[in-house]
Order: sequence, then structure tokens, then C-alpha cells
Amino acid sequence: MVWVKPETRLLICGQAPGRRVHESGLPFDDPSGNRLRDWLGVDRDTFYGDPRIGVAAMAFCFPGTNSKGGDYPPPPRCAALWRRPLLARLPAVELTLLVGVYAQRWALQGAAKASMTATVAAWHEYGAAIIPMPHPSWRTTSWLRRNAWFLTASATTSNIQFKSATGNGGEVGAKGTFMGGRLGLDATAYLYDYENLQLTSFDATTFTYITKNAASARVEGVEIQGRYTVGGGLSTHGFVSYNHARFLNFANAQCYAGQTAPLGCVGGVQNLTGQPMGASPESSVNLGLTYDRPVGGGWSAALSADGYYYGRYNFSAGGYNFRPNSIQDPYGKLNMSLRAYRNNLEFAVIAENLTDTKWVISSADVPGLTPGSIYGQLGRPREVVLQANYRF
Repeated sequence: MVWVKPETRLLICGQAPGRRVHESGLPFDDPSGNRLRDWLGVDRDTFYGDPRIGVAAMAFCFPGTNSKGGDYPPPPRCAALWRRPLLARLPAVELTLLVGVYAQRWALQGAAKASMTATVAAWHEYGAAIIPMPHPSWRTTSWLRRNAWFLTASATTSNIQFKSATGNGGEVGAKGTFMGGRLGLDATAYLYDYENLQLTSFDATTFTYITKNAASARVEGVEIQGRYTVGGGLSTHGFVSYNHARFLNFANAQCYAGQTAPLGCVGGVQNLTGQPMGASPESSVNLGLTYDRPVGGGWSAALSADGYYYGRYNFSAGGYNFRPNSIQDPYGKLNMSLRAYRNNLEFAVIAENLTDTKWVISSADVPGLTPGSIYGQLGRPREVVLQANYRF
């Protein structure tokens, strides 16, 4: 699975195609691809239709599934054999996204940090042509809750000064399979303390982005994931997560436009010590079902449905100036897909956010308008895609 052309300028380097991508013939044609496209701010048509966007993982083929139900890592021999000759044939590449630890270790070599988190946090050390990122798979969900800075970080001008962020903590977990392998459970508890956490927000009065250090913050929680094979082609999966993220000390937070001293803005700053970290719901739940059965004539059909619930959070300036009217109420959404496949041919109807739920990811004050005027970035609306694939 290699998705590049000579005019490719943005090269996305992941780990290896998953089973669903292997079957569909499209890179990132799965929930992790939906998350990646949200991060990049591109829609599905642009992602697959613009020749300037290319995908070449560390391994070109699906590496198979291990005994625990996860994918094997990309075989090192694939990158050793094909990677450099492929890159030599892509002279137009200007930016490479290193998605996940395997791509980062290969491309950065000794410059990679001891952990993926540390490498991503040090993105500014690798120049303008490389950006390391976490993998957007479902396994990254708990990582995003522990590292909320990733979704709010942005490039800043050279005259902005801020301290390096440090973090300490860890997680403990247990996983196992039961009932002859039909039931799989994975439980994780975590606690991380951050010092000088870097947070970026937009100042509408000066038309500038401001990066500040929150003196300290703590993220702690627990997540339980599970899967269960019912039988007869039916299986279920899901997760339940509790995430408690708070500023332990953030006395120099940016005021929101129009905030006065009686509202907490003193000397141009407000004190958010003890407040929840932005865009970080305390609770989230997922429940999914998949039904996959032969239907005759060599054809099989698979129906999948995933429901999601997210708790309330503050989205103002990414959640870091806490405008009182910028609260996202709890919301849910439903994704579904129906696939019919035989040998190399597949037809699919894929519906994302079938309920057409409206929710706000982040917002900012609008420059030049009355203080209190804000605009928001909405989550993606209902999308229904008809897809046909033939694997040669």
C-alpha cells in the first residue's frame, strides 16, 4: 500500500496498513484516518484526490494480527529494502509527517527522544520539513487525554519566549483474554504532573498568538477497553474513560476579550488555578457492534455501528481562557458502515456522525468586533460516502 505521485509535497509516514486498509486498498481508510484528517483539517475527497498528499508507511503490507488481537509492528526489512529508493523518487516533498514511533525512530535515528511523547513535544527541534505526531489510532485516545497540549499547540514566532515543559508520571495497566479468547479487556490508570506546560491562545486585540507556561497541571484518570465475540459473525467493542485534568497553578492565564476586573481579569491576566484543562471532557464512552456474515454467491457483508458519548468541557481559546459562555454540553454521535465484499471487490456505504450532532472543538475572540464576539471550529457534520474498491 503506497499512495504517492511525483508531485507529492506532503508525505505521511505511518506504521503499516491495518486489516481494513488492506481490504479496501485506501490508506487510512478507517477511524484512525478520520482522526488524522481532522488533525490536518482536510476532508476525505481532498485527502485521496489531491496528488500533493501522499502516504507511504514504514511497511507497505498488512503485517498480520498477533495472538492478542493487535497488529504486528512493521517488519524492519521492508523499510530497509524500499524506503530510501522510494524517497529518492519523490523530489517535490516539502513536509513529512512522522506518524508514530516506528516512523520517528527510522527517520530521526539518534535525534529521536526516549519516548514518542518526548519526540512529539520536541517537534520544533527537527526543522521545518519534519513534524513528528502520535499515531491517530483508537489506542491514542487515552494519550490525547493525558497530553491535551498536542491538540492546542501551534507554531509561534521567534520573538515569543517560553520555558521548556517537563512532565513526570506514569501509568499502570492490565490486559487479558477470557472465555477462550472471546472476551478481551484492557484497563489503564494514569497520573501525570506537568511543569511549565506550554499553552497557545489568540489575542484578538493585538492579532497575535500567545504562548504561555501554566506553572503546573495534573492529568489523572482511568480507561477500560473491551471487545467481545458474541458468535455467528457478531462482535462488540467499546471503552469507558474518566479523565480528571486540572491546572494546579496557572495564575497568568490570558483574559478573554471584554473580561474586566470584577470578572477576574487583573493586570491583564486571570487566575485559572484549580480549573479544568480545556477541551478535555471528564467522561467519554464508546460502544460498537460489528456483524460480518457470508450472504451467498461468494459475497460477504459487514455492518458496523459505533456510538460515542462525551462529557461537557470549555472550548474557549482551546479551553485556556475560560469564557463562561463557551461551554460544550455533553453530546453523542453515531458512525455506521455497510460493506459487501468478494475476493478483490468491495462496495461500501460509510456514514460518519449519522446523527448530525453539532459540537464545538475550539473557539476564539473575533478580531475587530465587539468584545464578546467569538467564532468556533465545529466538529465534522454528517458525512455519507459511497465507496467502491478493486484490488489488483
